[in-house]
Amino acid sequence: MIVAAGTETEYRSQINTVLMADGKPMFAVWSIGHDGICGPMKKSTDGGLAWSDMLPTPENWRSLGSCPCIFRLTDMVGTKRFFVLAGRPKHYQSISLDGGRRHLLLVERGPQGGWPSGIACRTRGLYTERVDGLGHNPF
Repeated sequence: MIVAAGTETEYRSQINTVLMADGKPMFAVWSIGHDGICGPMKKSTDGGLAWSDMLPTPENWRSLGSCPCIFRLTDMVGTKRFFVLAGRPKHYQSISLDGGRRHLLLVERGPQGGWPSGIACRTRGLYTERVDGLGHNPF
């Protein structure tokens, strides 16, 4: 199955996916060009067998360069969120509170240098620290 087919003039790279807990809905994000423009997104409702057309994303996603990473996280009280981390030269984060139907604008969450590549779990399932160790609380 091809999710992010490029063209003769457009290279799509570094696809990142997240699967919902029930194993059916799945989201994919990637960049245009190697480490290029962030933000194309598609959704599968059958675990990745078939994919939607491009989903709408906030306008500022296309203003950042980076390989977007997408995560599905649940906090201690059961609130589920999608996070998209991206950005170069600074770190940015977008959140969806409605199961991925709508994503918020990417907002700056870290200083210049490095690339956001993950989220680390601290204690009792509360996700509060990115792997870059800056300790920014996404909640």
